[in-house]
Amino acid sequence: MNWNPVRPLCLLFCATLFWTFASAQPEGEPITIGQKFTLHSDVLDEDRPYLVGLPDDYETSERPYPVLYVLDGDGHFHHTTGTVKFLSRSGRIPEMIVVAIPNTTDRTRDLTPPILKGNKDQFPTAGGADNMLRFISDELMPQIEKDYRTAPYKVLIGHSFGGLFAVHTMVHRPEMFDAYLAISPSLWWDEQTLVDQAETYLKANPEYDANLYMTMANEGGTMLGGAWKLSAVLEESAPNMSWEFRLMDEEDHGSIPHRSTYYGLETIFKDYKDIKDPMAVFNNGGLEAIAAYYKRMEEKFGVKDAKAPENLINQIGYQLLAESRIDEAITVFQKNVEDYPKSFNVYDSLAEAYKEKGDKEKAEKLYRKSLEMNPANDNAVKMLAEMGITYKPEEVAISENILQAYTGKYSVNPDMWVSITLEDGQLWGAPNGGNKVKLYPTSEKKFYIKEDDVQVEFHLEAGKAHAESITVYQRGQGMEAKRME
Repeated sequence: MNWNPVRPLCLLFCATLFWTFASAQPEGEPITIGQKFTLHSDVLDEDRPYLVGLPDDYETSERPYPVLYVLDGDGHFHHTTGTVKFLSRSGRIPEMIVVAIPNTTDRTRDLTPPILKGNKDQFPTAGGADNMLRFISDELMPQIEKDYRTAPYKVLIGHSFGGLFAVHTMVHRPEMFDAYLAISPSLWWDEQTLVDQAETYLKANPEYDANLYMTMANEGGTMLGGAWKLSAVLEESAPNMSWEFRLMDEEDHGSIPHRSTYYGLETIFKDYKDIKDPMAVFNNGGLEAIAAYYKRMEEKFGVKDAKAPENLINQIGYQLLAESRIDEAITVFQKNVEDYPKSFNVYDSLAEAYKEKGDKEKAEKLYRKSLEMNPANDNAVKMLAEMGITYKPEEVAISENILQAYTGKYSVNPDMWVSITLEDGQLWGAPNGGNKVKLYPTSEKKFYIKEDDVQVEFHLEAGKAHAESITVYQRGQGMEAKRME
C-alpha cells in the first residue's frame, strides 16, 4: 500500500479523549494534535500545565527525537506543531517532539530577568526567569525525558518577553539548549542589560557554538535597537556561533511568530535535508548509501539511531516495483519491516512485492500480519481477494457473562463519558450519549473500533462482577476512563 500519513495525535485539553469520545456529534471526527498534562513544580510552588505533540510515526518507530520547547505555549502550540509537521514531512527539518509551556497569570514574573538598572516599581513581580529556567531544567525536562524517547538536541522558541527569556537562557544557561528562536525579543528590558551580559559572556567564551535565529517586526524604537545591538555583539564576539537576524517589517508584533517559526526552524536545520532524489542515491550505493546519509544527520544533530523515514524507503520500494526490479523491492521493503516493526503499512508493502513475485504464500502471511495490526486495512483485504483468498477475521469467543461485566458508563470527567451496552451478544459504545459504534473483539479484553482505528481495553479483575475502567488507545497513546456506576 502506498504511504499515507497517519492522522496526528490528539490534543487532550481538559482530558478530552481520543475517538468520537471527544464529541457526541455523529457527523464528524475530531482532528487533534497532542496531549495536555500538569506537573507540580516544587521550584515554582504551583501546578504547571504543559502540552506535548508527538511525530506522526512516534508509535511505529523506536528512535529518539529532538525536542522543541515553546514558550507562551497556549498561544503557539497549534501553529508550531503544524509547522514542524509540514517542514519535517518536506524533509527540511527532522521530526521533533514539541513541548509547549503555557503562561500563568503572571507572565512577566516567569519570563523576565532580574532588574538591575531600571525601575523595579514599574514591574513589581518581575525577575523570575532563573526560577523558570530551574523549573524547565530540573523538573520539566526530566519528566519529558522519562516519558518519551528524546534525543539530546533541544531547541527553545520565545516571542517578546519569551524572546528575551530565550536570549537570557543562551547567556546564563548555555548548556540547556542547542538552538534558539528569539522572536521580536524585548531586549530593551532593564536598559538592555542582557545585551551587555551577552557581550561579556561571548568575549569570555569565544568557542560557544549555539545556533540563534532572531527576528524583529515593524516595531522600531528600543525594540529594534536592542536587536541591532545584539547583532553587533554577535558579529564581533561570536566567531563560532551560527546566527541570523531577520527584520520582518511587513509583520507586526502579534503576527510575527508564525513566519519566524517557519523560517527559523528552516534556518537552524539548513544542513538537514531529506534526500532530494532517493532513487539516484539508491542506484548509486544501495541501502548502504541511504543509511550513510542519515548517519551524518545523526552525528550533526544528535539524533541517535537515525533511520531513513518509512515513507522514503516505501517510495524507493514502489519505484523498484514499477521498474519490475522485484527482488530489490523486496529487500527495500524488508528494511522497513526491520526498522518499523510496529507499522501495519510496512507488512502490507512487503506483501505487495511478494504478490508481484508470485509468492502467494508469503504475500498472504504478510497481509494477514498487517490485518492483525490494523483490522481496518481494506487494501490488504482487497489484495487477498485478488489472490482468491477470502479474509475473515478470526472470531474471538467471549462469554455472555464477561461481556455483561463490561457494560456500563465510564467517565474521564463529568462532561466526558461513554456508555457501553450489550445487544444480541455484541458490545456497542456511545460517547456522551451519541450514536453507537460497534466494538469488534480482538481478544477477551481488547476490542477494535474499525471506523476510527481505535482500540478499547477493559480492565476486569478476577472475581469482580464489573470492569472498573477502560483504556482507549489511538496510535499507542491511551486515556483511562473509570466506571461511573
